[in-house]
Amino acid sequence: MGPSSRLTTGLNRARDLDPPTLVPGTDAKGTSSMRPTYRVEPAQATDLEHLPAIERAAVSLFAPGQIPDGLRTDVTPIEELRAAHDAGLLWVARASTELVVGFALVDLLAGGPHLEEIDVHPDHGRRGVGRALVEAVLDWAWAAGHRAVTLTTFRDVAWNAPFYQRLGFRVLARSELTAELDAIVGNERARGLDPGRRVVMRCDLRIRQPDHDPSTRRKEGFP
Repeated sequence: MGPSSRLTTGLNRARDLDPPTLVPGTDAKGTSSMRPTYRVEPAQATDLEHLPAIERAAVSLFAPGQIPDGLRTDVTPIEELRAAHDAGLLWVARASTELVVGFALVDLLAGGPHLEEIDVHPDHGRRGVGRALVEAVLDWAWAAGHRAVTLTTFRDVAWNAPFYQRLGFRVLARSELTAELDAIVGNERARGLDPGRRVVMRCDLRIRQPDHDPSTRRKEGFP
């Protein structure tokens, strides 16, 4: 799961990659294998039904006690996913088999885009899929003229705040929170999340410029 009040942070043109293929690779023993490649793109309506299963699988990465038990089965309502899809605020990561393995969901606040959720199925973790989803969100927001992207996430989980810091996000002080962000924090507290373990983060886009043209960039898989 990712940053939001739903635990994850975890946006309409994302990066456009080569058509999916299977690329030869090697496993840890140096044995030849076939590893899937991925692409990030706007979600299709037919993708929506597959996203709750990704959320449920992703939450299994949290150790017992890291999140309230009641939130382990919490998924984004299909109506919210459909609204995001219709607004162009939902992206998916698709494997070379056309299987959807991750997604990013954005809520457009008055202060700008808020990365509500990002999830990657654990079977496809540690392959750069989450990073590619976040970077697609940042590229889209920059191209759309937004000044920043915000999110909320866990301070002490390796694939949460430390991960986003490496992508250019910084932790906001309480005094920097807008009324909408403060309300999100309050909602998380009401749902049983420990505010001492949660942070609000922001990536300033004024100093960021995509290092590629998303309409022409070509790449097989993610590093």
